[in-house]
Amino acid sequence: MAYVLILQHVPVEGPGLIAAALDASGVEYRIRNLLTESASQLPPVADLCGLVLMGGPMDAGDVEAHPALALEQQLVRDAIAAQVPVLGVCLGHQIIALALGAAVDYGATREIGVGPVQAAGELACLTGIDVLHWHTDNAGLPEGAELLAHTAGCPNQAFRFGSALGVQFHLELDEALLAAWLDSGMSAELAPRTEGSLLLDFARQNSLRQRVAGQIFGQFSDQAQALRDN
Repeated sequence: MAYVLILQHVPVEGPGLIAAALDASGVEYRIRNLLTESASQLPPVADLCGLVLMGGPMDAGDVEAHPALALEQQLVRDAIAAQVPVLGVCLGHQIIALALGAAVDYGATREIGVGPVQAAGELACLTGIDVLHWHTDNAGLPEGAELLAHTAGCPNQAFRFGSALGVQFHLELDEALLAAWLDSGMSAELAPRTEGSLLLDFARQNSLRQRVAGQIFGQFSDQAQALRDN
């Protein structure tokens, strides 16, 4: 039976609320990290009912240091051509953009913290909700894509292209996963003595944000389930 393939790039950046939505829909998923595999072989797209690309600290286009990133781009293109649902978060969002011919502006801005996005279309439900931003690179908008969200520092916070949804911010996080991030050493990227305030800021709208995340990721899960059952 077809399954959702979740591609992680570092262990701590797990699927979080994405996996929760898949579990709620009863959709099987498998997690792999192609960057750690000595001879990565991708599954045929026909075996998949969905593809998820998670975040990570590496440059999305650094295929010299991480050759598997090129495989991920090809898998994205194949999945979109086959109308398989694709979801990319942060680095995954940038990989989708590269796969579709857009550029990534490395080090363009530094957004780390909790704040809003200007959202529209299928992500309009995020209006008035603060999300976690944690990135320094900005992906360009692929030709023909629909822009769904932006901030002053990042013109492309989310986009839709065919079966693919790319999201720069981290809607997949709950409080436990954010705490795991900070415990892993990512807190070193924060200004001194701001870890506590980040956790407090994140907690303020946690329940509301999780409900909206469940709606957005639930739509992805429903699409994967429909393809699996077709």
